[in-house]
Amino acid sequence: MWLDNPRNSNAPLAGLRVVELARVLAEHIAASTTAHYEEAL
Repeated sequence: MWLDNPRNSNAPLAGLRVVELARVLAEHIAASTTAHYEEAL
């Protein structure tokens, strides 16, 4: 989770690694919504 050599060691969140999950969650929600819609037809 922490980086060994952050670019700026004086930054408030220096060394913290960020994981972007918005696309993964959006794809799951879209697929789930589509599946429920097709079941209703």
